[in-house]
Amino acid sequence: MAKRLMHREYARIVVCLLVVGMLSSICLSNIPLVKASPGAIIYAGCRESTYGIDPFPEPEEWAQDMKLMGGYWPGSQPAGVWIVGILAGEGDDFMLWTECNLQFPSPGGSYEHIIFDNTDLHEPYLDYFDTHGIKVWLQVEPGLADVPTLIDLVLDRYEHHDCVVGCGVDVEWHKQTVNDWGIPVTDENAEIWENSVKSHNEDYTLFLKHFWYTWMPPTYRGDIIFVNDSQGFGNLNGMVSEFDDWAARYYPNIVMYQYGYPADEKWWKRLSNPPKDIGDAIAAVVEQDMGLIWVDFTLRTVFPPLGSDNTPPVISNVASSSITYDSATITWDTDEPGDSVVNYGTTTALGSTESKVTMLTSHSITLTNLSASTTYYYEIQSTDASSNTAVDDNNGSYYTFTTAESDTTPPVIENVATSNITGYSATITWDTDELSDSVVRYGTTTPPGSTESDAAMVTAHSIILTNLSGSTTYYYEVQSTDASSNTAVDDNNGSYYTFTTTEADTTPPAAPTGLTATAVSFSMIDLDWNNNTENDLDHYHVYRSTTSGFNCDNSTFLDEATVSDYPDTSVDDNTTYYYKVTAVDTSSNESDPSNEANATTPEAPSGPTMHVLAINMELLTLGQSYQGKAIVYIVDENDDPVPTATVYGHWEGIAPSGTQDKDTDGDGIAPFWSGKVRNPPSGSLFIFFVDNVAKDGWTYDPASNVETSDNIATP
Repeated sequence: MAKRLMHREYARIVVCLLVVGMLSSICLSNIPLVKASPGAIIYAGCRESTYGIDPFPEPEEWAQDMKLMGGYWPGSQPAGVWIVGILAGEGDDFMLWTECNLQFPSPGGSYEHIIFDNTDLHEPYLDYFDTHGIKVWLQVEPGLADVPTLIDLVLDRYEHHDCVVGCGVDVEWHKQTVNDWGIPVTDENAEIWENSVKSHNEDYTLFLKHFWYTWMPPTYRGDIIFVNDSQGFGNLNGMVSEFDDWAARYYPNIVMYQYGYPADEKWWKRLSNPPKDIGDAIAAVVEQDMGLIWVDFTLRTVFPPLGSDNTPPVISNVASSSITYDSATITWDTDEPGDSVVNYGTTTALGSTESKVTMLTSHSITLTNLSASTTYYYEIQSTDASSNTAVDDNNGSYYTFTTAESDTTPPVIENVATSNITGYSATITWDTDELSDSVVRYGTTTPPGSTESDAAMVTAHSIILTNLSGSTTYYYEVQSTDASSNTAVDDNNGSYYTFTTTEADTTPPAAPTGLTATAVSFSMIDLDWNNNTENDLDHYHVYRSTTSGFNCDNSTFLDEATVSDYPDTSVDDNTTYYYKVTAVDTSSNESDPSNEANATTPEAPSGPTMHVLAINMELLTLGQSYQGKAIVYIVDENDDPVPTATVYGHWEGIAPSGTQDKDTDGDGIAPFWSGKVRNPPSGSLFIFFVDNVAKDGWTYDPASNVETSDNIATP
């Protein structure tokens, strides 16, 4: 435990210095805290670790604090970042630790860089959360362990818990022995890790956590939640500014923020309610849905001791509304956030329950699948974050409502029309006087035999018919069924509605022009050609052969492309390939082939290869002058650092330069500095490009680069 505490204390100091350095040139005042369309706080809670708080709280205290956090933003889900795998190793230098310690017994077998505990710390906590409305992501600090293996071990152990909603990876401790603060996550890493999580439950989500965006995957997003745990800010505005920038980089994905670190306590301790005040400021600028997580290091500084609140919520304004033949909505208010429970039934014995675990002060529960023309009795119940429960049964008489008579009236269909008729498609529209589904039966004879439908319950209906024949008359009828299974059919009084498609489009696009092929490496050829300009262009077909003058047919078809360039990564080394491209329109008319282009891949290297893993950008301030810094990471095919490689690059933007060269150090890192620029306009870019990497006996493989250029803007 002492090593872990020292590890995190040191980490906090270093991260503070890094973040302050990164933000030193950014104005931290006058940050606007209001915007037109803020996102919703959908998760709010706390972070858990076995090294961040002592003594370790009981399940009741964790649940209380997560619910209190959730209660600050009614409707948010009380949640936790629950760490089940911590970085471990020998000695005092945690940056050299290589193991992930999973805090539960081994399932058997041997796992490289993974160690296990003899007992399971987390099972009783997750059991408690299952029945108390808490949701958690299970986080690991991987070290050198294989991340998909960690995900499988953790979820195999805990996926039976209802409280588990996914898995998280703290990227700061992902191979941090290779590169300080972890190696950046590639798009391939992110996709593989997310697939590992979703293989256990497709509704699970993966989160990735770091304090700096360059460690996140460059382009892959999926359903990943991006978590920022930066700290060491000078004030609230500085934190909000960086968190807003983080959100903008990953919009529209959900983002999450961990805050409350001791490194920021010097300013947040002066706020009246630090968790809520900071969260409100973040939510005012972030545009997408988000989660807000208070860290365990200062949990007891801002949340009350367990058991200090013994007062249940006060319930008022109980009412029933929106009563139909099979549903009713029950509403009430409480004077503090609490959950929502309605016990109901056709007698005073009640017997049925509907509930919501989110902490609210304005409560609403909709009861469904009720019987028509029936009196129901009900009571309502709310429990606050400290497990104090209030029940209102109307002084023992219970509240009541009576459902309406059954609905036996079908929808009224009107305004049936046809539009957007082409040689292969048509749109059918109509209106109904109540919500109902949409069905069109159509064909070239009566009664029509084909069907298109949409189950969405709407009053304005629209169905697009496709794959029709040109110059052909079609007959159709429309049908809508409401929520009570009452169906209306309009067949135009037995005559059916009709439309006639236009003459089929048989004109293909023009053949693409300007096709070129360039061998980027032994494993990739880049194709490029001029854009076609037809309005009905749909995509391109790429054809390939090892013989010049080939025909474009199924045997030479390679792939589809939606833009006028294509990277062919399915090539062999030391081989000449010939290419042609055709254009295809929305009627599936295919053009004549383009010109033929060819390229020859070089022979694959017999020795090791290297590429650019990342380019991290920093902005340096020198009085009124600014200077860009680019930190280039060179690794081999296994993502291990390559020392003593010479990196060649140049600057563009506001400080262009000639070629510069730097040798990588023992961690595969080569730093570059731009020229200094005095008083540049706001938003000016320092742009760095890697031109080449050289080392005796090694081959530079630019096709494997995670990025080849990056930039940073002046404030």
